[in-house]
Amino acid sequence: MAHSKAWKWARRLSEKILYYGHILDVISQHHPEYVALAWGAVKFLLVGVLNYESLVKELSKALCRIAEALRHVEAHLSLYPTKVIEDAVSELYCHIMEFTVRAIRWYQKPRPLRALSALGNPFPLKFRDIVDNIQETSRSIDRMALTMSHIELRQLRLEHKETRDLLMEMNRSLQDLGKLQYSGIIDTNRRITEVQFSQILSFLSVSPFPNPANVRQNFCARRSIRRRASQQSHVVSNHFLLQKWGEGTSSSQILVQGSFNSRLLTRDFAVDIIDLVSKAGVPVIWALNPGHVEHDSTPMDVLKYITCQVLQLNQTMLDERSASLNACRFQSTVSESGWFSILGAALEGLKQIYIIVDLELLEKSGGASTSWMSEFPRLFAGMRERGLQTSVKVALISPVKKMDEPQKSLEMQGMIRIARPRSSRVARKSKVISPIGPRERAKRRSPDLLKI
Repeated sequence: MAHSKAWKWARRLSEKILYYGHILDVISQHHPEYVALAWGAVKFLLVGVLNYESLVKELSKALCRIAEALRHVEAHLSLYPTKVIEDAVSELYCHIMEFTVRAIRWYQKPRPLRALSALGNPFPLKFRDIVDNIQETSRSIDRMALTMSHIELRQLRLEHKETRDLLMEMNRSLQDLGKLQYSGIIDTNRRITEVQFSQILSFLSVSPFPNPANVRQNFCARRSIRRRASQQSHVVSNHFLLQKWGEGTSSSQILVQGSFNSRLLTRDFAVDIIDLVSKAGVPVIWALNPGHVEHDSTPMDVLKYITCQVLQLNQTMLDERSASLNACRFQSTVSESGWFSILGAALEGLKQIYIIVDLELLEKSGGASTSWMSEFPRLFAGMRERGLQTSVKVALISPVKKMDEPQKSLEMQGMIRIARPRSSRVARKSKVISPIGPRERAKRRSPDLLKI
């Protein structure tokens, strides 16, 4: 302890004397022949003391730096165990062992010899070269590790790009597969829909009534014969009530009233409406009285007859919307209201359609004309509630039976009365029709005939 304190004071004294040495150098110039040698010897000893202290400090710093370098080198070697790194680490260990050997040899000397060694071989001369080699080798290992990390990062980016390309390719494949699967599902659904549609049409085609086209052709032939014989012509499109009924965009129905004497003219009038609508390119269906039915029929048969024609016209039913129309529903419906509901579903997708119904056919099937006059308005209301934009125009034809006044007011836009002219000369020129609507009924107490 005492020796350590003495060394401490000697070091401090040496530092102070050397600090103020330039003053002593000035004083010694007055008698250089006496002072120079003694002062040089003292200064040499003082520098030796400081060199010894500096050597100890530098060795301690070098050992700390070597420990820090070894920690980094160990991490680099574990991360990148390549031959280049291993060779560099081996070189570093050689330099460290050489430094350690020099330091041990210096520390094994006695203190006076260490002091003299520090005076003759200070740290810059004895250890600086090996310490610089250790630092340079350590930095070289750091640079190689950094380069390898860049290479590894580049490889990771390339792998990431390959993985991303693979994922994109898989995504495209999955999308193609999804499209193919969706197309298959759509195709399957369409095939199922076509089968359902075919079953529905097969079920509806079993009808006691003849083909609608044949019935129309038969009516047209009879009309032509009668008009050639009587030299009549028709001007249905000029009728005010018909124009008002046809020009409206909302669904509505109209009644065409005839009598026994004008029954043939009334039926011809129905065919005229069908021809006029067909020439305009608007879908039209009809249920006319063929006169002779092979089997007994019911009002539901008439509705089936009408619905079958709607399905044949409505090509939009062959899609997913037709899911509401299936064979089971058609086969299980046993009421008129149910068939009117099916008719409303079958009309979905059409922009506009005209329906011509001969009430005489309904009467022969055991139905009531008044019930249908109220069912069609309910059908219109139901379609509006479902948001359908289909415009349905219904013309109810009563060739013979005269409708009572309360029956005429059932949701009717108007009524056209067809009567046979009294004069044979007038009959040869034209047909006589009488419009009776709410406006005309308010103006006239009894309907008069309007000649066209």
